[in-house]
Amino acid sequence: MIIDEKIYRQRMIQKYVNELSEKLNKPKEILMSHGLSITDFKSSVSITYEDGSTSFFKHAFFVQNEDCFAVFTEHCSYHEFKKVWLELIVEDPPRQMELF
Repeated sequence: MIIDEKIYRQRMIQKYVNELSEKLNKPKEILMSHGLSITDFKSSVSITYEDGSTSFFKHAFFVQNEDCFAVFTEHCSYHEFKKVWLELIVEDPPRQMELF
């Protein structure tokens, strides 16, 4: 079943609204009505999977609940990973943007 990207993002925000509200210091109501904003994506996320594979997301951050990590990216959608699949997940601090 293919889900429209906008609906998928809304569902991910709804599922993790408590964690997002705490991390971003935003009211749940604002997150539910307006979603995430460009200023929320200040970090990068590195993932190492249990088999040694890796992923790297720029302009991203993650939150977690009891069973999963959720990675939210500015340009590459939102992703959910079972904790048992991952060896390591790291959020790097904000990086200074280069201006040309």
